[in-house]
Amino acid sequence: SLFSGRKRWWFYPPPRSALSRHHAVRAAEADEEERRMLAPAAPGAEARERERLPLVCEQVPGDVMYVPTDWGHMTLNEETSVSLSREFTWDGEESDAYFINTLQL
Repeated sequence: SLFSGRKRWWFYPPPRSALSRHHAVRAAEADEEERRMLAPAAPGAEARERERLPLVCEQVPGDVMYVPTDWGHMTLNEETSVSLSREFTWDGEESDAYFINTLQL
């Protein structure tokens, strides 16, 4: 959950999700350039071309983000931000089940 600030998120669905060694600022610049270079295309063709790009969204205060299993993601703070995050699984681990059951959002 984001309490203050603004974050940009990139989501990479399987099978394109992978760990990266690129700094978020450099990756964001490369993504922006790649989107700018996409030529206008016929209806349907543009959608196919964009399928290889990550999904991008902006998180503002009050938004809670959920990253599905096996999806890669990257974040970039657009402003100084304060947030709380928790990684958990649905495999029945006691600590995760306890945490999920005690959430009071």
